[in-house]
Amino acid sequence: LTRRVDELESSREDRTVLLAEPRLLRIAHPASLAMLGSGDADDGDVDFPTTDAELHANFETVRELGRGRFGEATLVRHLATGRQFALKRTKFGAAGQPDAQKVLVEARALSRLGHAHVVRYHATFSEASAVCILMEFAEGGDLSALLSARWEAAARASQSHLAEDEVVDWFVQLAEGLAHIHDSKVLHRDLKPENVFVCGGGRGGPSGVTLKIGDFGISRILQASAEMAKTCVGSPCYLSPEIVQGAAYGYKSDVWSLGVIVYRAMTNRFPFDADNLAQLALKITA
Repeated sequence: LTRRVDELESSREDRTVLLAEPRLLRIAHPASLAMLGSGDADDGDVDFPTTDAELHANFETVRELGRGRFGEATLVRHLATGRQFALKRTKFGAAGQPDAQKVLVEARALSRLGHAHVVRYHATFSEASAVCILMEFAEGGDLSALLSARWEAAARASQSHLAEDEVVDWFVQLAEGLAHIHDSKVLHRDLKPENVFVCGGGRGGPSGVTLKIGDFGISRILQASAEMAKTCVGSPCYLSPEIVQGAAYGYKSDVWSLGVIVYRAMTNRFPFDADNLAQLALKITA
């Protein structure tokens, strides 16, 4: 697939820049390199909240984006500029809920990152029993929904696969974002289509969308590039063999998950699937 990316991009007027690293082959479009770390020119117009009171004084709630066991995500609008952001509230302290320090891991991870293909962090503050993270809003939903829509369209057109250049474009974007995450010594640990968010346009690539890696709720910040993590976390179908076996794991586990995402995008199925977790574990580690 990497060789195919090189073939596709070398035929364009704007040639792809390839930066080889031991952990991951980073494949960078010129447009994405220009966006890297560029920030948002309009951020100076927004006073990001540091307290719950400042949030309610300067922002209004638009609608709920989603709700889970430990919290909720809400779309909010800045009153002065009209700009929209995603506000994630994660509860802590009650029985079965994470403690405050674990909740803050996601904010710490996001605050280290600044890349065109990573959801952008803006602010963190606390409420009585929750930690709030204000971040970039991806108006296109997530990659899981996009894949479903693309495969439904393919079925209606009697096509057995998605356009190769579109899938390759998705792969390139996610590889760039993941390389930056790892360069920042962060392990994502739950990379899957539901945690990849979709923004409209801006790249000029074949897919016509910009993908951004997000949801760092179970990420791990490593102190050094060689450090390994040991906690068993993640979504079963995307787990690497190291995690399934309970062994120490590092950046390569995220790269494995990226490979599963690309496989699913290309085939509309998982490379390893089973009726139960035990059978799935055997297939992944075979």
